Amino acid sequence: MVNPTEQTRPTTTRTGLEHQTPIRTAAADRAIRSWRWVARRWPWIAGLMATWALIAVPVFPGRANNDTINMVEELRAGEYTDWWSPLLMMVWKPFYEIGFGLGFILLGQIAVFFVGIAALIRPLFVRTWPAVATAVAICLFPTSYAMLINVIRDTWMTVAVVGCLAVIYRSRRPAPIHGALLLLGCFGIVAARQNGVFVIVVIAAAAIMHWGLLPNAVHRSIVRRGLFAAAVGVVVGAGFFVTAQLLVRVTDVTPTGPETSTYYVDLDEMSTRVGEMLVPEVMIRDTLTLDDLAVNRNYNSDAIGPLVFRRLPPEDRPVATDAWRDAITTYPRVYLQARWQMFTRQLGWSGAPLEPYFPTEVSAEAFPPRSLRLSELSTSYLSMFDAGFWQQSGIVHRPWIYVAISVAAAWRFGRRWPLLYTIPGIQVAVFAGLFFLTPISKVRLVYPVYAVGLVSFAFLVLGAETLRRRLQESYPQRTSSGASAASGQD
Repeated sequence: MVNPTEQTRPTTTRTGLEHQTPIRTAAADRAIRSWRWVARRWPWIAGLMATWALIAVPVFPGRANNDTINMVEELRAGEYTDWWSPLLMMVWKPFYEIGFGLGFILLGQIAVFFVGIAALIRPLFVRTWPAVATAVAICLFPTSYAMLINVIRDTWMTVAVVGCLAVIYRSRRPAPIHGALLLLGCFGIVAARQNGVFVIVVIAAAAIMHWGLLPNAVHRSIVRRGLFAAAVGVVVGAGFFVTAQLLVRVTDVTPTGPETSTYYVDLDEMSTRVGEMLVPEVMIRDTLTLDDLAVNRNYNSDAIGPLVFRRLPPEDRPVATDAWRDAITTYPRVYLQARWQMFTRQLGWSGAPLEPYFPTEVSAEAFPPRSLRLSELSTSYLSMFDAGFWQQSGIVHRPWIYVAISVAAAWRFGRRWPLLYTIPGIQVAVFAGLFFLTPISKVRLVYPVYAVGLVSFAFLVLGAETLRRRLQESYPQRTSSGASAASGQD
């Protein structure tokens, strides 16, 4: 029976009878379109729900290190310093005040990472379900799992890198929305970590090459295309870095001299090599000897000793800067040897990076988990692949393995999937940023190397089968006749 208040139109059936058919309203059309949108993407939605259930639920609202704990304290007080990520804290501030706390950041970073990984590996599969399942497996891999449960700025940088790559290589032609998302991702990279500026150079160059944003004069030569893209990438990276520094200076951010932590690491490493105390007294909490520095370095490798190093007041920072410069000019060879030793530890050659995961006790007091038992189970899962907190991590945390996989994938399938050429560039950029700006060997600093390396691993394992299947679809008669001929010869 037709509702008398509903708009109708006369309709004639096959038997000649006329009846009134309701006219579909605009609201009904919107509901149908929404349902169709969900129906087309329900594998993605189901995969995201499964990833949230397996990763976010056990550790909700997420784990944090001392950096995040201090950042949240600054966020609550509304007083920011340049020691961490003040720009991201300013962006988070209005959302935090209306209830979007650490747990929402946890869900958001997992969602962006999962969708980005699934989008990057989607060309390997005919159907969506296998791509979604593979993306879930990558998220559950120890390096990815340990990253995603940590609500820290290193995770935010990694998620932004994956998101930028997905925007570039899953869009054939750039639209305004793609450019806006890419700018947002690059801002997140440089705002999360200053050493991310090297990664922005590679991302900008990849966007120029993939989207064909090149002058006509350089289209014919691959060398010219590469040089032009690299030059544009350097300009874009420098622009983001300068813009971030200017925003920090013009806003109400208290300078604290974060570069002094790098000075301490270099002076600590050089002191044990030359047998001379190079660390000035103003940089340490108590008076230390050379043996004390060696003990601290063995305990925490080249990481900053939280019980030793202290933040310097403005009047003491020039002393630390002068001591660092004097040590480099006096022992330039020792300085290069120390930096090279740190670099080999970052790669995992001469040792493994530290802090493979954060135990529950690190952030339980500030952000207690909803279920302590489930949180301990997640820690037990991670502890299967390493030697524990402050100790050398396991084989899955050796970054050079992921670099080797990426190089092999680029050599084998780079011409078919240009993304595989970009991934080694991302990894080199991460290590360049660490070598020049953050000479510290910790697992969290190489999260991007692990993430994009797993994407290369998926292409390296599944790429040959994908190309074979597509060849059969493109030339079915040729492949079938070739198979018949081969069987006849047998």
